[in-house]
Parts: sequence; structure tokens; C-alpha cells
Amino acid sequence: KFQMRESVTSDGAWYEGAWGYHFFALNPLLLTREMAERAKIALPEAAALKRMLDAPLASVFPDGTLPNFNDSGYTSLAGESSYYDIGYRLYRDARYLGVVNASPRKLEAMLWGAPSVSTATPAPLSSELLLDSGIAILRVPGSDATLAVKFGFHGGGHGHFDKLSFISYANGARQAADAGTQAYGAKTHATWDKTTIAHNTISVDGKQQAESTGKLLEWNPGPLATQIRLSAGPVYPGIEMERTLVHTAAYTLDIAEVHSTDGATHLFDWMYHSFGTLTTLLPTKPYFGFPQAGGYQHLSNARAVPLDEEWRVAFEQPNANMRVRMLGVSDTTVVTGMGLGPDLRVPVPFVMARRSAPAARFIALYQNASQAADAVVVETAPGVFTVTIGEMRDQITLSGKYSFTRTGGK
Repeated sequence: KFQMRESVTSDGAWYEGAWGYHFFALNPLLLTREMAERAKIALPEAAALKRMLDAPLASVFPDGTLPNFNDSGYTSLAGESSYYDIGYRLYRDARYLGVVNASPRKLEAMLWGAPSVSTATPAPLSSELLLDSGIAILRVPGSDATLAVKFGFHGGGHGHFDKLSFISYANGARQAADAGTQAYGAKTHATWDKTTIAHNTISVDGKQQAESTGKLLEWNPGPLATQIRLSAGPVYPGIEMERTLVHTAAYTLDIAEVHSTDGATHLFDWMYHSFGTLTTLLPTKPYFGFPQAGGYQHLSNARAVPLDEEWRVAFEQPNANMRVRMLGVSDTTVVTGMGLGPDLRVPVPFVMARRSAPAARFIALYQNASQAADAVVVETAPGVFTVTIGEMRDQITLSGKYSFTRTGGK
């Protein structure tokens, strides 16, 4: 009863923020409910089980896997079909049928599932906010472009120090990467998996974030774009950090802002790991400026170039390239290299922007390969952006009241 009452968030995710542990817990809880029912023991707390089945449906990526946040690998919903078989018998939620029918029915179906199941057409997915869990899934109707960002509670011993980190998917491929977790016996589990620099967020002074609970500041889902603005909470002493994302089918606009409350200078490392092969025309040279701790010791093949102007790189995958550009700011060092990925045998490339200042504002745009023309992003006034791709022009207002307007194109 305690676990059902206290360990399941109001939106259904397990408190540790890792989908692998979510289903690890759901299994005995479902069985406990079955035993209680047969013993005629009242168990009103079991209402949480419906929420536990619903939360993964809200969070799933187009390939049927769940975000590998915290100590979790890529959890496939089809691999958890037995729980949805039981859930369909209990709740008759037609959404569960898509999971049930994704793989052959198992022993659990015979013991506790519905006598028979039918087929069902999956409903289209839209952007979802799991506020209590601190996870948002940004989607666009008619597109597989999906982005998951985390901002909630740490997750106890299975949490990672990665507030405001995100992963993404587009054009049939995983894009922005999270290492997830390795076997706990692997040395890199502690020295890489959990560290801040292993994630797509901001590290300050080469140190790890503290355990923290972030905060939702704005949430504006829409048919063409979904916008979210988040605060990281107290991840570093005397530091405030926010991130705003505007996600569309063709691109994601990312504004990450960080500043010291006392005006002191800090080193800010904006980090982006992505699957594929990194290509760039930047005149980089070998770079040896990383500390050898806090996860940085696992960054290899580093090359860097100091830049004041806008820069771009690409992460190339078959039919699924991702182009990344960042607006120019003086005294920026751009670093490329390789980090560790979910499979330790396959390194994952990264690009980093480093700045030393009392404050830093990183404005990046991630454009997927569905559009042939390169995106052009301009900040026409503070907090007002235009993004142009061919004939398509988006006007985005982030200062004051959020607005998104598209003209031309699709």
C-alpha cells in the first residue's frame, strides 16, 4: 500500500525517474493487486496502477521505446506487453491494445489477462506534460519529430545530475543522445553515466550539478509548435539556469541561459551529444583544456576553435541528418570530440560551446533533414526570433506573452 500511495507520482511515473525501474516495480504491484482481489482485501491504493500504465503511453518515442533517463536503458513498450494485457482486462482502455498486439501474448495473459483482445488503431500522439514527474514530451502532429526534456525531482540513488537535459528523435532515428546506464559493475557508471557533462545540458566550472528539482515556467503546446520554459532549480550555488525550447516538425529552437547571482565569472559548458558522424568546416585544432574528472576524462579526440561568429556542425545518419547551428557570441570556444554512448563499444560525438563570463546565453537551432534548405535564425529583438527555411518563415515571440506565427511553406 505504501509503494502504491507514495512511490507513484500523480501522473503515473515511478519516483526514481527510470522507466526500467518503473516496470520492475509495476510487476509485483500488479501481482499484489491480483492476490488482494482473490483474498477479498480492499486495496484502494491500486488505482495508482492505472496511472503507471498510462504514463509510458504518454512518453513513448516513435520507435516504441521510452526515454533512457536516469538509470535506465531503452525500454521497449512491446517488451512490457504482459502488463498491458492485464491492464486491458482491468480497465478496458483501448489504448493498451496497441502494446498488447505488438508481441505474442505471454503466460501472464493466460493467467491474468483478458480472455480475448481485438485490434485497435492507435490514436495520434500529441505533446504531453508529466508535471509531477518533471518530464515533458514535445511532439508535432503528422511528424515523428519528438523531444523529451527532464526537469523534475532527482530520482534518489538512480538519478542523474542532468537537470534540463533532453533527448530527441526525428526521421526514423534517435538524435540527441543520453548514455542512460551501463551495468552497475562498470566503472563508467559512476564516472560517466550520472555526470552532468554526459548529458545535453550546461555544466558550470567543470563540476557536477547538485541534486535538484526544477520548475515549469511556461508550457504552450500547439498544432505547429510546442514551447516550454524551465528552471533547473538550485543545481549550483549562486547560479540560476533556465532553458526554453520551441519544437516544430522541422527544427527545435533552444535558448539556454545561465548567470551567477553575485556577478562572479564562471566557466559555462553547453553540451550536445548526438548520434551519427559529426562533420564540420570549422578550422579546429587539437584541444587539451578539459579537466580529468567529473566525466570530462571520458571526452576524447577533442578539437577546438575560438569563435565570435555563428557556427554550425552536422551529425550525419542515413536519411536522418541533424544540423546544429548556434548564434555567435564573442569569446566562445567551440569544441568537438567523442564521448561514451549507451553502448560503450560505440562512441557518440559531441559539440560543446564554452564561455567564461558572469552570464551566458546559448541560442541554438537543431534542424532535421526533412528540409533541404538550411535554416536561418535571427533574433530581431530581445526574445523575438525569426526562423526561415526556404519559403517557410516562423515568427517566435518569447519575451512577454509567447506567440508563434508561420507564413509560407508547410
